[in-house]
Amino acid sequence: DGGLRVATADLMLGAAGGVSGRAFDAQGRPAAGARVQIRNRDADDFFADARTLTDRDGRFAAVGLAPGRYAASLKKEAAGGVVMRMRASIDGEDAAEDALEAGEVAVTVEAGKTAEIELRAPALAALSGVVTEGGRPAPGVSVRLEEDQGFSLPMLGGGAAVTTDERGGFYFGERKPGNYRLYVEPDGAPRPIERTFALEGGRESREDVALPTGSIEGRVVDADGRALPGLTVTAELDDAPAGGGRAVRATFAAVALGGPADADDDASGPREIFFGDRRKSIVTDRDGRFTLRYLAPGAWKVKAAGAGVAPATKDARVEEGRATKGVELTSVRAGAAEVVVDRGGKDVDLVLLEFIGPAGETERSASTDARPARQGGLKPGTWKVRATSPDDASIDASATFEVKAGETAPVRLKL
Repeated sequence: DGGLRVATADLMLGAAGGVSGRAFDAQGRPAAGARVQIRNRDADDFFADARTLTDRDGRFAAVGLAPGRYAASLKKEAAGGVVMRMRASIDGEDAAEDALEAGEVAVTVEAGKTAEIELRAPALAALSGVVTEGGRPAPGVSVRLEEDQGFSLPMLGGGAAVTTDERGGFYFGERKPGNYRLYVEPDGAPRPIERTFALEGGRESREDVALPTGSIEGRVVDADGRALPGLTVTAELDDAPAGGGRAVRATFAAVALGGPADADDDASGPREIFFGDRRKSIVTDRDGRFTLRYLAPGAWKVKAAGAGVAPATKDARVEEGRATKGVELTSVRAGAAEVVVDRGGKDVDLVLLEFIGPAGETERSASTDARPARQGGLKPGTWKVRATSPDDASIDASATFEVKAGETAPVRLKL
């Protein structure tokens, strides 16, 4: 009567299937109270998976599953662990969503039927080793062991960590067989020493690590030669991909942090999350000096950055057992930009911003939903910013603007 129109729709529910069976531990005994995960290999959807617990006889059942391919496995999660499902690309190639992981059993679910399977926990593995420095034991060094899935999420604190004892020794017990990454993180190292290997069930593997003995000593100053204390200094090998060995992009990898800040505040504006990146920051002292230790031989790129200054970089070559001294980086006072993307007089959010510096190289890239999007830490000079969107091809605009030290440049991109 009020003029409202009601739309109707018919929904047809398809017949579901299920998976049931028994689970056993590594000794062949029923696995009581174990968590069973049944992963949908056809759907890129975490909620399409099924999770259940075994009873005291090791029996389990999962019902209401859509027909298709699944992979079932026993899971042992640490307290407070995080369960995630994501689509990622590794070194530019999409990770196979339907590939079987270690310990999984393939099963096909048919409509109106229950598939019977048997799950057996593999014999557990262990890892031990010794960390040395110059042939002597290195006590008090942090060692972390993670399953190797092609990338890591260090911001979630994944994996198990121990500290080497007075003999430099470490031990990880009760690990499921599979591929692993070991990160050795001594104080003063700009990034961990990394090892990859496979652990076999039923045996203890050994992985000794000799810390590299190269180092870089230097200083960070401004354009007048005055020391710049409190800046963070990082380093990476010139031939190493960004992201701690493998470049990983995930569908939800971009977040934005924004808000009022001073014009020269490099801590403001949008930021990226890099998956797998385990770089550590060394801070310059009151004289602007820094030391980077435990570096492998090769060509390194040293970078200094901090609030109020533009990032500075310097190339340095490292040799085993020697200190590369006198590496001086010169940084200048930075400016900032506030970018608004405009379409028909209305602001557009959720765009990717790429900043191209005075030398023509890509200095910064960011993604944002902030309006305006703020980017600090820009070197004075002529900059170009480009806005794009992976989900909307019509979003593609660029503009050139001037950056001045201590000032914020307003930039409006019109679509």
